[in-house]
Amino acid sequence: MRNFNGGSQTKEFFEESDRISSTRLTFENDEYLINIDKRRNYEEQRKNLKNKGGFFLLYSGELTKKKGPINLKELKDVFRCFSNFLWFLNGRRCSPLFIQGIVQDNTVWTDYSRNLVDQYKYIITWPKRYSIEGLNKLWQHFSNDWKNENDRNFFISAIHWYIESNSNSGFAEGAIIMAQTALELIYNYLIIEKKKLLKGKDAASILASNKIRLLLSLLNIDFEIPSAFLHLQSIAKRLEAEDAPDVFVKIRNAIVHSQEVKRKELTNMHDEVKHEALQLALWYIELSLLYILKFDGKYFNRTLVDYSAIESDEVFVPWK
Repeated sequence: MRNFNGGSQTKEFFEESDRISSTRLTFENDEYLINIDKRRNYEEQRKNLKNKGGFFLLYSGELTKKKGPINLKELKDVFRCFSNFLWFLNGRRCSPLFIQGIVQDNTVWTDYSRNLVDQYKYIITWPKRYSIEGLNKLWQHFSNDWKNENDRNFFISAIHWYIESNSNSGFAEGAIIMAQTALELIYNYLIIEKKKLLKGKDAASILASNKIRLLLSLLNIDFEIPSAFLHLQSIAKRLEAEDAPDVFVKIRNAIVHSQEVKRKELTNMHDEVKHEALQLALWYIELSLLYILKFDGKYFNRTLVDYSAIESDEVFVPWK
């Protein structure tokens, strides 16, 4: 898991001394209480992980059911939901491992199942760096929506495509294709199924760029290319693209379609063009999922490349 700061206070016990730290993550809904704490040597182990890669346990946690006992099947269902939620926060896969069932301080069973965990890789994701404000409310909405089978299947697929594209799977070209898949899924789920803004043949026949524009209109995002994305602005002029959705779709089409002219377009594209196109699409995906989950706080905006001030790239969601 990434480094989350600004949690609730908890007391840590050491041989030499005790101390109070603000590192506990608490996620609570009507049925369960989940506490997650950084492990004792977190900073040291995190540095080792960054330097050497691989896997390491950086957090430990406890899940408590508020009413009655919990069996293994129910626990697996809860952890599947919670793991997908953490993947969206973390930007890559992490899951509970070495799970123990404890009754009156006695361990009665241990589960060594190989749950999905990605090897360490630095990635960008949307939560703020020094605050967890709003994350518990987000969990409450997510866990409630998860109970509906259609909503659950949507989140599983959307988060999968988000994780894969954010991890640069298939390099920039493959990641752009997967990001477009996520946007198409979100369009159908949010615009067509939930909002019912279009019906019949019109819903399926409109251009991919118009599908993205409909999404952006709902999210209160303009269609302009972000000012920091200079390479994307330059290629937009060359491709005669109307706006950000149009240039993204044209780049995606150059990757997917194999005509000679498309191959030449792709060959002549600077790597930074593809990088910025991917970041643009990931931004759209993150905000779409946050909108669906009724998030109304601040987030890290990956399109604001300004390192001159601390937290200058953390802003309120545009529908706030």
